[in-house]
Amino acid sequence: MANGIMAGSGTQDSPYLVSDVYDFCAINDGETYSGNYFKLTSDIDFNDHETYKNGISAAIISRDSAILNGDGHKISNMTFSGTAQKIKFSSINNVEFVFVTVQAVTSNSAQIYAPTFNNCNFGFFLSSSNMGCIFGTNGSFIDCKFNLKGTSPQSWIGKINFNRCHINFVDFTHTDAAIFSSNVGNFVFRNSYITGTVTANNLDKILYSCTLINSFLALKISSTKSYYTVESCECTATSFIDKELLQNASFPSLTYLHYLTTSQCMDNAYLQSIGYPAFPAFPAKE
Repeated sequence: MANGIMAGSGTQDSPYLVSDVYDFCAINDGETYSGNYFKLTSDIDFNDHETYKNGISAAIISRDSAILNGDGHKISNMTFSGTAQKIKFSSINNVEFVFVTVQAVTSNSAQIYAPTFNNCNFGFFLSSSNMGCIFGTNGSFIDCKFNLKGTSPQSWIGKINFNRCHINFVDFTHTDAAIFSSNVGNFVFRNSYITGTVTANNLDKILYSCTLINSFLALKISSTKSYYTVESCECTATSFIDKELLQNASFPSLTYLHYLTTSQCMDNAYLQSIGYPAFPAFPAKE
């Protein structure tokens, strides 16, 4: 079915089937759809919604016990403003969020929120919006990828766990004193990496209150100030930072954290020699 009328019974074996943007918004109708399992059967485009194509300023889905399985489909063209969470699930899995714009959200409330994300991709454009509006203040991202463009005035992301994640900045401008920071306990990068390009002329440190575990940064930073790579951080398994990409950086010593040249970062044999779990390079085909 479609247009807000979904087939299925809401169980794990028979989830509600979400086939268009009106079905997706109907998830919030907990009386009609009291089950907890929802599955996308096609891509969802908010440009197809009569009202929400013009922007979303209040919550449209708030289901603490609902589980969304995107089944590899896309949810696209959402534009958020205001401070409230707009989409809330218990778990979000196998979804690609594309062309998500966040306009002047200066709270740290994740606009798309779940305690756990699995195998999700995100494409965000921030217009003077906090990093917390993407990541929130708590939760876990597992096997997720982020492409971030735009500008952010605040780096705070709370106590977030990243496992096997990739965060990529595309000509991003950061005006806070850190790229990522927390004051409620360390956020964790485990088997994860950060890449891309950032301009950050107010920078004092890249990571503040972080735990690194088998992770790396290959992040090109342009800054007119001197700054530290890490502060109030720990590293519990071999991790590294590409030092050649950093302008005006200082490199505090941290157990298990290595500062490498670009060529060393790309040399699997060298990475294995320092204890980083890099795969051996495949031989060239003849």
